[in-house]
Amino acid sequence: MNIAVTTDSSSGILAVEAEKMEVGFLPIPIIIDGETYYEGVNITPADVYAALESDKRITTSQPSPQSLKDLWDGLLDTGCEKILHLPITSALSSSYATAAALSKEYDGRVRVVNNNRISVPLREAVKSALRMVKNGMNADEIADRLERDGENYSVYITVDTLEYLQKSGRISAFAAQMGKLFGIKLVLSIRKGVISLYSKQRGMKRSKKEMFRSLADDVKTRFAGLDKNHMTVCVAGTCVDKKEIAEIKDTLSEMFPGRPVCYDELPACIGCHTGGGAVGIGVCFDE
Repeated sequence: MNIAVTTDSSSGILAVEAEKMEVGFLPIPIIIDGETYYEGVNITPADVYAALESDKRITTSQPSPQSLKDLWDGLLDTGCEKILHLPITSALSSSYATAAALSKEYDGRVRVVNNNRISVPLREAVKSALRMVKNGMNADEIADRLERDGENYSVYITVDTLEYLQKSGRISAFAAQMGKLFGIKLVLSIRKGVISLYSKQRGMKRSKKEMFRSLADDVKTRFAGLDKNHMTVCVAGTCVDKKEIAEIKDTLSEMFPGRPVCYDELPACIGCHTGGGAVGIGVCFDE
């Protein structure tokens, strides 16, 4: 069966890479001072962070139903029999609900997968879906597997400044001011698609140490029964120095010997809330 896999730019997969992977790509709109841009099409992460530093108002929106319909119709018109769509986690956006409602018009030819992922874990789920297609599994089998394994990941992120979290309403102005005054950095966790406050640390060095400790503990406890041969270790960031990235990757390689460690820019739909200098680490398990 000819099965297509589609996703949005929250996966970190952008237009050029999507074409190489043969994945259907849907850019997430980014609105800057009222003007709409499309992640991976006509705006880069550097453009987004420059706009943030210029104190421009930035918000994100879900892709329009029409853009989703155009993507699916184009694939079906070229001979695709089934489509697996992997959008941003339903916990952070209404994209999943919109796509799931729209899929009902396609008489079972489209399956929208809610595997509670974003950024690198979502990218890895897309890659896993492609492998399962290649191995001859049918669309429902693949979707069921992706949803079953969707929560088998853990991500921690620390931000360089609290300013943009405050602007987006994630923390109060008072908390942001106190953080700036005392050098407090927040460590955020992503589990089951939900971004939440995990801990507060004094300085970036302590924040990274806490992230490494917490990730190692998750692998040892939460994921004790999972096959480590199916574990990918990931690093993500916004405008992070190459030397810092290399040091983080080296630390993770020592923590998890023999496992691949990949790096990606955080998608701009996340980065516009964290600002430049955010760093994330994580693990995910896929077939």
